[in-house]
Amino acid sequence: MRIKNDRTIETLPDGGLSWSLSSIWFVPGKKYYVAGAGMYEKSILDTANIWERYPPGEVTNYFTNCIRGLAANDILAVGAFGEIVHFNGNSWRNYFADTQLTAGGYFSVAMKGDLVVAAGQLFNLGVLATGKR
Repeated sequence: MRIKNDRTIETLPDGGLSWSLSSIWFVPGKKYYVAGAGMYEKSILDTANIWERYPPGEVTNYFTNCIRGLAANDILAVGAFGEIVHFNGNSWRNYFADTQLTAGGYFSVAMKGDLVVAAGQLFNLGVLATGKR
């Protein structure tokens, strides 16, 4: 795995990661998140420590397509079956019951100021979920 950091490219250790990954988000030098078939985090990019996986069901039970944040205490992840999860710096909150998707899922999420938009698909229809703080 590689991250473009300013004008350099750094190879990251992949110990403990799943073979199926879809997204990465990080605060350089502080916290790194990788998502896909599982959600993983790491604080130090070294080869001595493997990526820590959140146990299945602790944050999500489904494939995560996209993870994005505004700060280390303001992170959103979206994925299969309309799952949207938010990290506030202390704990993850799952909005699965609020999305009301029975199939499909969200593939991308963006945040700006107090606005959140998740884009996805339900069968052959496009789906947008919006939220405000």
